[in-house]
Amino acid sequence: MADIEKLYRKIILDRLAPSELAIFVDNLQTIINIDHQIQQDETLQTYMNIQFLSKTCKTLINIIQKKIILKKAALISTRLLDTNIFKRGQYATLDEIQEAYIDSLDQINAIRQLLANFVVQCDKKAVKKNIIKIHQTDKSGMFLMMTSRRSRFLKERIQKRSTASEIIHYISSYNKRKKSIDFDLTSLTYSKGPSSNVRLDNRLLTKLYTTIFQQSSNLKEILQGLYSSFIQSLQKYNKEIEIIIQ
Repeated sequence: MADIEKLYRKIILDRLAPSELAIFVDNLQTIINIDHQIQQDETLQTYMNIQFLSKTCKTLINIIQKKIILKKAALISTRLLDTNIFKRGQYATLDEIQEAYIDSLDQINAIRQLLANFVVQCDKKAVKKNIIKIHQTDKSGMFLMMTSRRSRFLKERIQKRSTASEIIHYISSYNKRKKSIDFDLTSLTYSKGPSSNVRLDNRLLTKLYTTIFQQSSNLKEILQGLYSSFIQSLQKYNKEIEIIIQ
């Protein structure tokens, strides 16, 4: 069991990482288990009769579990959050941003799959999942890219189509709802990308690239703010935690 007093100090100083919060909860559960054993032994009760210990631990665990997804929190050892560890329904603004961000990613992946299917029709040796890649960096954001050779296959396939656009259907990763977008194939442009690759753009793609970059930044900012506020909210239970530490 980790030093619970050390974790408590980090709560007071607002320096507790999500992984340490998960450890804190594990420690509280261990204390509950030990206290349960003590309550079954009259001799131990004589030396270690701490009133309301389990109740105090359960109260803190419930407060934390109500808002935090501990399995996700356990994997994050930094305060620079880029993963949502909060349960849905706790913060409306966060839920809205998360849904919009995931929907933008869903659209990118749906477009990627459609274009990859076109290439496969011309290049039978192509492996679908590697045909069009998502290039992403912290500085330039993300965009779709493919090799110059395969971009020629894509152009050829699009030119043979009788319609200029395609209705793409996809399932929301956020709420499993059916959605669709109208994708203009003829406006697709091919510009120089990293190495010998080609970057794909059109009005919708460029909008999605920009939106995802902005949404990702906004999501990180709100996650860090909410997490800091949550840790600070635990500070008002300092008396309860001090009972546990004693």
